Amino acid sequence: MNGVVHTTNVLYAKPFSFQSAENLENGFFVTKGNLVAGETEVYEGLKPATATLGEKAYLVAHPATSYDTRADSQNEENFINAKNTPYRVYDLEPNNKISITNYTIDGTVAVGNYVTIADGSYKLNAATTVTMDDYGFVGKIERIEDMGYFYYVGSLGKDTDGAVVPVPGVDGRVKMVVISIIKNG
Repeated sequence: MNGVVHTTNVLYAKPFSFQSAENLENGFFVTKGNLVAGETEVYEGLKPATATLGEKAYLVAHPATSYDTRADSQNEENFINAKNTPYRVYDLEPNNKISITNYTIDGTVAVGNYVTIADGSYKLNAATTVTMDDYGFVGKIERIEDMGYFYYVGSLGKDTDGAVVPVPGVDGRVKMVVISIIKNG
């Protein structure tokens, strides 16, 4: 399962086109590199590093489109931004709110915790406290919500003692983490 991002409350955030040498999931964060050779508006999307932790971070949030017609390929959580292909990012502003899947965040994901970019990772890092001057990007977790459905895949049955057995199912829900942006850059 890949990252999912919602940008419903992203106001005044400028979109850019980036390109990376690795496959990236929506909900990941990158830093801005140079223009890609031969391009006039596509920048390198770089993995955050110690030297760039104090810089702006950009949210990877490309429209999840698939040309594969199989039903399971149309699910947003199956989408991937292919390497060496341009994708959309957002330059987030303070007070913007985003929702990303919980597995695009390392550390303890809990309401009230802070998130920052991390050295050597496209994922955010969650912590109970942060030193604001050490990071260019800081957000705060406001809430955690379920997205999706529980799918029933069978019917009621009875076990060997005659007791009713619950309906088997597949949990298709994912946890979406709502983050309010405190600073970026």
